[in-house]
Amino acid sequence: MGIENYTIQDICNKLNLSKSHVQRLIREGQLKPSNPGQRPVRFSHEEFKRVSEEVRVQRLDSLKKMAEASEEIGLYDDVTPTTTDLKLGVAKGKFDVPEPDDALDETLAELFKGKQHK
Repeated sequence: MGIENYTIQDICNKLNLSKSHVQRLIREGQLKPSNPGQRPVRFSHEEFKRVSEEVRVQRLDSLKKMAEASEEIGLYDDVTPTTTDLKLGVAKGKFDVPEPDDALDETLAELFKGKQHK
């Protein structure tokens, strides 16, 4: 079984990066080829995994910064929680969810008591 090698295009496709971005990573020494000075440039599986983890961490950091900036400018100032907020936030105790109203349930049951869907 041979060693798995990746080309620049393989890395672009798997990490969803532009070719110029991958080439910049090579120039800056962040991505080291397994066959330096030869064409086509090849990268080992270990090098690919290392760089993919770095890219993942950078993307998560960027997303966190965007979320923090959005909160700072007030994009999430709405005080009424959405359904998704309730699903995610209730488990963490962020939102107070009102208890179901038994009287309302009984009233609705009486209204629809005789009606059946056909």
